[in-house]
Amino acid sequence: MIELQDKHNGLPGLLSALQTEEETGIIGDDRDLKRRKEYFGANTKPHSKIPSLRDAVVDAAKSPLMYVIASCAVLCIVTGLIQDTTTEETSYGWTKGVSILIALLI
Repeated sequence: MIELQDKHNGLPGLLSALQTEEETGIIGDDRDLKRRKEYFGANTKPHSKIPSLRDAVVDAAKSPLMYVIASCAVLCIVTGLIQDTTTEETSYGWTKGVSILIALLI
């Protein structure tokens, strides 16, 4: 605010540049608002940039949590592949680990 006042030679110069008055402010009717929009431009916030899919995937891959989940999935696959030698049943425990890895890739 101080910089703007210095640039416009004090508060009266700043108010003059903004086409307003200290006591009453702007008029604010449709005609005045339209004139201000044409002179000063629209008073809108710029839209933030939406990251690309590639950037989102790279950011997600950098997360330490992803490394922990992936290592747990690999551990689940390894332990699921180990079959109990006392039974002849086929072990499907590795499918949980593979499912976790597929979910991470999606």
